[in-house]
Amino acid sequence: AKLYDQCGGNLKQLAQLCGMAASIIEKKPPANGQDFATKLLAGVYDNPKTFYRALISAEDAKAKLQSELANGINRQMSSLRRTPTKEGSGVATEEDIALFAKFYDEKNGDLDALATACKLSLDLLKQTPPANGR
Repeated sequence: AKLYDQCGGNLKQLAQLCGMAASIIEKKPPANGQDFATKLLAGVYDNPKTFYRALISAEDAKAKLQSELANGINRQMSSLRRTPTKEGSGVATEEDIALFAKFYDEKNGDLDALATACKLSLDLLKQTPPANGR
């Protein structure tokens, strides 16, 4: 509606701003800005050629975006460094056991305190309570 008002109802200027032939709007001229907006959004002024050009433009934009994303990813990948990955065996070391035993002793074996501090389920901890820190 604002576009119509900016053009002062001039259909040729309106058509030019919308990228379509004036004859398309002139076939079903709008009564006012609101009528123009309603007809435009309802597809009354669709022109297959205009639609095709818009579709091609959308496809071009999509291809450009994909290309730019791929280039950006490749640039980022080239700046990344490979780092060694440390894989654990799942078996606790003596050092780990000593740390857990010390922690257990600091909490005096209090299962509630251990569950809270370690964010564990107290119910699960009570099902198989540890006899000591080891």
